[in-house]
Amino acid sequence: AIKGIPDRTLLNAPIQHGGDHRLLTAFSIAALFCHWPSEIEDADAASVSYPEFFLHLQRLCGNAHVELCEA
Repeated sequence: AIKGIPDRTLLNAPIQHGGDHRLLTAFSIAALFCHWPSEIEDADAASVSYPEFFLHLQRLCGNAHVELCEA
């Protein structure tokens, strides 16, 4: 089980994953706890293991939390 701290928020920052799809997906989920948007460059790196990751994340969280932009 994972027990978080619900009233703690993270500071936003550019997500630098170095092409590692595992870091990309983990940091993307963590970014949902930031008050301000976090931008991700080269987000298609997630497609290595989960091509629909951001589409599914958007469906789970809603358009207000996950904005998909074409580069």
